[in-house]
Amino acid sequence: MRSGPTVIQLLISTLWCNLAAMCFRSSELVEVALDGHHMDLHLYPTTLSRDRALRERARAQGLLFDHGCLTYAELSDRLFRSERLPGRPIEPATQIVFVRHSLTASLGEVPSPGLVVEYRGAIDELKGVGLGVEDFAAGLELMDPAVPSAVRQALHRLLDVWRRYQNRLAQAGMVDRGDQDLAALFRLRQHLAAGTTPALLQGVPRVVVHDVYHLSLVHYALLSLLIKQVDEGGTLQHFSSGLNVDAVTFAEFTWQRFVADESLAALVLPEFARPRPRGGNLETLSERLFSRGSVGEAIAPDDTLTVIAAPGRAREVGRQSRPNRPAIALVPVG
Repeated sequence: MRSGPTVIQLLISTLWCNLAAMCFRSSELVEVALDGHHMDLHLYPTTLSRDRALRERARAQGLLFDHGCLTYAELSDRLFRSERLPGRPIEPATQIVFVRHSLTASLGEVPSPGLVVEYRGAIDELKGVGLGVEDFAAGLELMDPAVPSAVRQALHRLLDVWRRYQNRLAQAGMVDRGDQDLAALFRLRQHLAAGTTPALLQGVPRVVVHDVYHLSLVHYALLSLLIKQVDEGGTLQHFSSGLNVDAVTFAEFTWQRFVADESLAALVLPEFARPRPRGGNLETLSERLFSRGSVGEAIAPDDTLTVIAAPGRAREVGRQSRPNRPAIALVPVG
């Protein structure tokens, strides 16, 4: 006489059923993801904003596969690895050691930790605007003779430390973040010139940019090239999320700063910044702010634009809201 299934057999059977259901559900989620915006490449300025977006998508979908959400540092890492560019990325702690050794050799004495950090920051910042060590050297040769000798000496010291640092990187077969970004940028330019698609962009129809603030010039250039190499171009999802944008800051950080092609800029500028008929000085200012070309003649005052001066933000808000007080008083309370 055969006995019924044991408790262990029942547990194993239940487990297999649950696993099968999970696999079926996972395959459905993959199909849904592939049918939606899954293949878009989403770029975020910080890990905090990226993680917030991932949590929102995970709550909506339940499970994420190859989410396509990257910070700019992660984008550089992916491009560097997928394009099999030469060199091993250096860790921040190791980079500090390399800079300290280079600075010690240049000064002839052990530098303070603060001085090492300053030199490392200067090198990183120069690479962030697209300059290599020999570009910096060429710039020093063009320096105005009126520059004080102390400034000249400090800049030539930086050049010496930078050269020693680059030699140490080359000897170790390593690259820092700045070199990695520049290598990825040059490879993207090669792809654009050859009409080929980088491995990272295979199957990516669109680049979705979340905020355009706090980017180095190299990252601006990377974005420009990425947008030019995908079928649907770029989209600006959010503009200055969580930031208070004043006129000066907005003018400085427009999309036009890093997208040389005006047709691309028209695709990704926020709606309120897109050129459209306004008439008067507003239209003229819009054309000059978001278009390339000569500045032109001075704009004569008219009634479409009023410029006010205030000693602070509170007085500015008060000055702007004062004309609206009669209309606000007519709004019923409660």
